[in-house]
Amino acid sequence: MSVMAGWKTVAVVVLFATARAWGQYTEESRPYQPATSRYAGVGVFARDFAPSPGNAAADSLTIRYARAMPFLFFRQGPVDLTFGYAAYDLPQRSSRSSLFIGMTFTSEWPLAGSRGSALVLPVLLAGDFTKSQSAGAEKDDFNVASLGIGAGLKARFGGETADLSLMLAGVMHYSFSGYSVQTGSSSALLGEIAAVFPGVPIGEGIAVGYRLRLQRWNVGSDFDYKTTNHGLSLGVLF
Repeated sequence: MSVMAGWKTVAVVVLFATARAWGQYTEESRPYQPATSRYAGVGVFARDFAPSPGNAAADSLTIRYARAMPFLFFRQGPVDLTFGYAAYDLPQRSSRSSLFIGMTFTSEWPLAGSRGSALVLPVLLAGDFTKSQSAGAEKDDFNVASLGIGAGLKARFGGETADLSLMLAGVMHYSFSGYSVQTGSSSALLGEIAAVFPGVPIGEGIAVGYRLRLQRWNVGSDFDYKTTNHGLSLGVLF
């Protein structure tokens, strides 16, 4: 092989390697895009609901329970809807029930990384409605709606076969009771680990996750409560 032929071979190899590296760089450096997956599914929370230390309700009207709460959820891109229901007994009365409806809309702002993997700032608009029946009259039930805004951190690792994300955010709400003119506030800590597998041959794929919700309400001394929800979920993409 002549010197000229050798240089041509080297040049071809270098050009090929450069083109491949540039293609990979271009793909990785493309702007971050939030997930657009659509899926629905079921899950179950371990739910603990109890009065806050400042709660002044009479002992006979205090609401306290720890139960499994099955829930349904729907997610499409930035929107997440959750509906949960649980039944429980109180010492003074049986067959009480609890209802939870939650909604979040999340806007994501990339801080570092690329299209495939990134650290982002999620900004949330959140709303929820929580009802837990007491042993007294209907006016003594915990019946509170909340609207708020929050932010946090989210790490996302995307690929062709899986999309994994970890998120933790705090939300501050304006809260109001359904049976009185009392208003107040509510703080919540929301956490989630979610993994989407579009290649699984069920529907268009599956999504598995773990959700955490810690929330505390200050809506008049008789309605100051706190709750801890955490549990697993399974959804199907469509």
